[in-house]
Amino acid sequence: MPWETQFNIEATLEKALHVFWEYGYNATSMRDLTKRMGINSGSIYSTFGNKRTLFLSALDYYNKISVIHLKRYQQLESSKQGIIRFFEHIRDTILAGNDVHGCFIVNTTLEMAPHDKEMSALVSKGQDIMRKFFKDLIKKGQTTGEISSNINATDTSELLLGLLVGVRVLTRTNPTKKQFNVVINNVELILSS
Repeated sequence: MPWETQFNIEATLEKALHVFWEYGYNATSMRDLTKRMGINSGSIYSTFGNKRTLFLSALDYYNKISVIHLKRYQQLESSKQGIIRFFEHIRDTILAGNDVHGCFIVNTTLEMAPHDKEMSALVSKGQDIMRKFFKDLIKKGQTTGEISSNINATDTSELLLGLLVGVRVLTRTNPTKKQFNVVINNVELILSS
């Protein structure tokens, strides 16, 4: 009888993502994964492969859900507010204590991307998702006149990505509301220039 998967693959992959997110790739053991995923190591190996391929699947899954989460900001009537609310959401989530592990893409960038071409490619894909998010909202805001037409959408999206990465690294050092507000105020100034 062929091996049958007796669990929801997406839900189980999300559990793996959270384990890797909490501990990082190197500090995560197969024991951590089996415990949190609620399946045995044989099921992990037969469904996802080894720890590395499971991590790659989790990173790819993170990129896919990021696109879904960003839609809420893209659907706001104001493109400028979409960008600002995105940064405000990060601030509020971190200050409420609901985001103590930082950004999975940024964490992977720091820990693994320099040493693994496949992980680096998925990190680049995640960064491209963010670039596109910022660039699309900037261009939309420029057509409605709420974002200055004097700024270059491509360059500004790179700047916002840099600010985002910096903010996400700060997550690890218990940033203050004032630090976040400085970033958010400057994002608003950049878009109004």
